[in-house]
Amino acid sequence: MSVTIDVTNPTEVWEAGLLALNDALGVDVADAFMELKFCGHGDYTAEKRTRPPISADVIERIIARGKSDANP
Repeated sequence: MSVTIDVTNPTEVWEAGLLALNDALGVDVADAFMELKFCGHGDYTAEKRTRPPISADVIERIIARGKSDANP
């Protein structure tokens, strides 16, 4: 099954990220990560330039896995 995500749509990208975090870490650890990452520490602008881009294929696999887990 192939899922398409509009990588220019921040809502879709955010959803994919949340699904991946929950899948990989579990809800409690994903929540702790979100608090650490988004509580205002560091220089987001500088950090985002050092991150490698995420491909549409990776995002599609994350979303597909999340959707298949939600619909057993």
